[in-house]
Amino acid sequence: MPSFKRLCCWLLLPALMLWEATAWAGAPPRSLRFEQLSVEHGLAQETVLAIAQDRQGFIWLGTQAGLTRFDGYRTITYKSAVADPRSLVDNWVRVLHLDPTGQLWIGTDGGLDRYDSATRIFTHFLPRESAQRGNGNRHVRAIADDGAGGLWVASADGLHHFDPASKRFTSWHHDPADAGSLSNDHVTALARDAAGRLWVGTASGLDMLPPGATRSRFSPQRQPCRQQRKARIARHRRSMQPAWNCASAPGCWTCPAAMKRQR
Repeated sequence: MPSFKRLCCWLLLPALMLWEATAWAGAPPRSLRFEQLSVEHGLAQETVLAIAQDRQGFIWLGTQAGLTRFDGYRTITYKSAVADPRSLVDNWVRVLHLDPTGQLWIGTDGGLDRYDSATRIFTHFLPRESAQRGNGNRHVRAIADDGAGGLWVASADGLHHFDPASKRFTSWHHDPADAGSLSNDHVTALARDAAGRLWVGTASGLDMLPPGATRSRFSPQRQPCRQQRKARIARHRRSMQPAWNCASAPGCWTCPAAMKRQR
């Protein structure tokens, strides 16, 4: 009897394989359908620089000419108005960030804004630094939570920490005389890992700030990469060990989270 069952299996196997191949061949090819939201539909401008979805389900779109809110049917666009101090501080919106409380923060080329959904008012926040530094600290490039209710803000002139409770900024800049300072004032990317370390992508490479520290620098070994881009940081999820993939103009590299090479 066992030999008869084995013979039946061998006879049925080709038929099953043929049926499976026929089923796959007859299946319709998969396709993606894209719907476009353009200026004609109410988008502030064609170039979308940032996207976020709030807790109410609204889609927020940052462009080079204002901020657009989309509810799936209609759009509302917010723009800067010189005569209205409660309007968007600047129309060039590069960064949109929702903090753990659901608060929407807007990074523009004119500073950091907080949007009040109840009053539809934008409140502006700027680091108070010497006028000799220029306005580079107004050009927000990235925003990350600090895990304690505050925000890390990357700008074209330094790294800043903002405390919403006190409305105060603390700023870090490159100091040629200090090897532990920020490696470059042009900060383009931020990421905070599970251990609370802040990873800072700059025009000169990658820095790391340990939890609670005020000065430290991480310099990973660089490895060649086919695609060369300005500093960006992304979590590497394929590896069994936590790591960060870091891309910059000279190349890209992988930084294992367990690495503790600091200067």
